[in-house]
Amino acid sequence: ATRTVRLTGAQALVRLLQAEGVTQAFGIVGGKLGPLLHALSLSPGFPVAHFGLGRIYSALGRQDEAARQIEEALKAGRTSGYLVELARVYTAAGRTDAARRIMAELVDREKQGEGYNLDNLAYIAVADGRIDEAFTILEQARQQRMVNMLWILVDPRVDALRGDPRFVELLRRMGLA
Repeated sequence: ATRTVRLTGAQALVRLLQAEGVTQAFGIVGGKLGPLLHALSLSPGFPVAHFGLGRIYSALGRQDEAARQIEEALKAGRTSGYLVELARVYTAAGRTDAARRIMAELVDREKQGEGYNLDNLAYIAVADGRIDEAFTILEQARQQRMVNMLWILVDPRVDALRGDPRFVELLRRMGLA
């Protein structure tokens, strides 16, 4: 039997993100942000859309715009997932003091039982140029079978690692190469 499920706009966007990946879902082939900007025109405070824009702007090298969008997303609630990404964007933008403050907040949140995915620390290490550390963390994430690692083939946060033979080896150990 087939069952029809009706989704809100926000739920549909989240499902699209999960199914298609961030860049495909937002239609940014060639840098076009139309679908995501349209979502924000319908719901200006929609945190998932602001976060998605932040990820896209960061991938395009527009770190200041990325930070503004993620900061906007955080107005709806200071979630660890958004905070750790903002720490990465701040690191990529050279705003190390701001990144350190967020990381200190994340340590406090972790003590209270709120965590984030380990692979995010690798992305921060990449943004900071600590490539060896990034590979160590990614290997730990692989060993822990973190589901986010499945995005590594398309995640622009690891672009700086792609030319390193260790990246191909990591993909091989994951069964992706």
